[in-house]
Amino acid sequence: MGSATPKWWQTRLNASRKTGSQYDVTCTWTGEQRAHDTGLIASTLKGLLTSPRRVVDFGAGRGRFAAPITQDWGCEYLGVDILPDLIKEMADRGLRAFLYAGAPLPEEIDGDTAIYCLVLQHLADSDAVRALRATRARQIAIVHGAWHSDGYTTCRDHQQLADLVKQAGTWDSFGFHTLQAPLAKYKIVVARRADAS
Repeated sequence: MGSATPKWWQTRLNASRKTGSQYDVTCTWTGEQRAHDTGLIASTLKGLLTSPRRVVDFGAGRGRFAAPITQDWGCEYLGVDILPDLIKEMADRGLRAFLYAGAPLPEEIDGDTAIYCLVLQHLADSDAVRALRATRARQIAIVHGAWHSDGYTTCRDHQQLADLVKQAGTWDSFGFHTLQAPLAKYKIVVARRADAS
């Protein structure tokens, strides 16, 4: 596991501690509703990503994408989060999990694909760029809520998300997509490294 939580995540972490769960801060969806949107997001990403084999899920929470990634995609899964309790919960369920502390992932656990689902909207631009730099993956997918900014989340359009990705590294071949699910509308940006084969 990683080391201590970086200071630039403390706001999110402190908000999470007040309610006992990071999801309680922003979401009142039922488990069934969340599962339905998770399935739609996962199937959309599967169609957009090129031959993923080892997927790193940044902001994994409880590992809600683990089943679709391992079972439907046939890929290895690694859940990454800042909350030790969630890392322990994933590990107790037999999932590979890593406590993120702000530095790039060790090369031996990094993947060829990284997903950031509903995590960058909770970060300022500079922190989002830092989180994007944490992986050496050849392709990334960002799923961003298409709802209004509310003081806890920052709504960005497709181009603003692409600009963050460009600041984080050498990326090209951007794809922009919108997914209307029953609970929400999501903006998706997929990017591949310029030097990826």
